[in-house]
Amino acid sequence: MTIKLIIIHTIIAMITIPATAKDVEYKEETHNFLAGSYLIIGKHYKSKQAYHGKATLSLNGNELKLTKHINEQIISGNGKVERAIFADVDVLRMKFNEHENELEATCLFKGDLDNYARITCYIYPPDMNIDEPGLEAWFIDRSKI
Repeated sequence: MTIKLIIIHTIIAMITIPATAKDVEYKEETHNFLAGSYLIIGKHYKSKQAYHGKATLSLNGNELKLTKHINEQIISGNGKVERAIFADVDVLRMKFNEHENELEATCLFKGDLDNYARITCYIYPPDMNIDEPGLEAWFIDRSKI
């Protein structure tokens, strides 16, 4: 295995292993920051197939409700902010079913240049270490602002 692959696997493990995350104190302002409509681009896990679509995160108590529209399929799930211990950073962890597969997404989030959330995600089956996670990048849908 090359050094590059070792580094990539280490980074993925640091932010995706559920045992390495803990709940963070619910912060309403973080969920308000993340709630919104997004344009997404991505690739399926274990595949090179790319896709694009739309996603919405809406407030649902102490969680976020996820709705994605990809290739005329509606994907629903939920998410919450957790602390990734090894990386010492808050991440958005979402759980959903896609094509009858239970999947999880671990996402980093930050403000873009206009102070809207920019989200990037690794997507994988829970409790599985895979070599080719799915990837998504989320950009605020300016037509919905």
